[in-house]
Amino acid sequence: MKKILSVSMWGSDKLPLLKELLDGRVPTRMELFTYMEDDIYQLCIRNSKENPFRRYFDYRYDLGELSQEDHRNAEGVQNAASIQHI
Repeated sequence: MKKILSVSMWGSDKLPLLKELLDGRVPTRMELFTYMEDDIYQLCIRNSKENPFRRYFDYRYDLGELSQEDHRNAEGVQNAASIQHI
């Protein structure tokens, strides 16, 4: 029986291993692509809702992999967007 694997399940299983390879840092999109198995990449392409390459920041957020700096940057972007609508 073949196990059905989602991209988010793959990320929660493999991201810690990938971070270990990268001396504890979160991989860039390119590094994620480089280390991702072809069948998972094909799943990403077929299922745009789970495609981590389109919304990498949100993907990392969902996995709890945003740094404090990422959170500050996100707040800054949200604040800038709010100011433009005033």
